[in-house]
Formats: sequence, C-alpha cells, structure tokens
Amino acid sequence: MNDNVKDWTCNVVVLQVTCTANWMAKNQNGYKSIAIQALTQPQGGISASIASSTYMNSQNAAEFMNQLLKNANVGTPRWARRC
Repeated sequence: MNDNVKDWTCNVVVLQVTCTANWMAKNQNGYKSIAIQALTQPQGGISASIASSTYMNSQNAAEFMNQLLKNANVGTPRWARRC
C-alpha cells in the first residue's frame, strides 16, 4: 500500500472516519487537507473522498464506515476499472 498522497493515481477512493476529513478549506495560510491535496494533484490523485459527518459520534462513524465497506464488497462496481 502506498501511503504518500502524491503517488495516488487512478481509481483511489479515500475513506476516513473522522469528522474533519473532508474539510476543503480553512482560514489559515498553507492549510492542506488530505482530501484537497489528493483531489487536486496534477497526476490524477483520487476519484472520491468519503468521510463521516462533522461532529458525529465516533462509534456511529465507525459503524457507517463498516457498513460502507460491507456494501463495497458486493459485486463489482462500475467505476472499479483498471488504469
């Protein structure tokens, strides 16, 4: 697994179980979230970033992500094509 955002290409979908994961901007010079870095990099990056809601209880967020992963493992999604 490659954990360096700049090396992510193709059909990567980022799953994050944290309420601030998809913050796209912050009133702070030089602020960069994982999601915005990966979505805007020139070589492609990620197809999507999925995270739990802001201020969600962590247990509920983990349950949401577990259910999402169970659903993702059923069949072959149309978007899951090789690069």
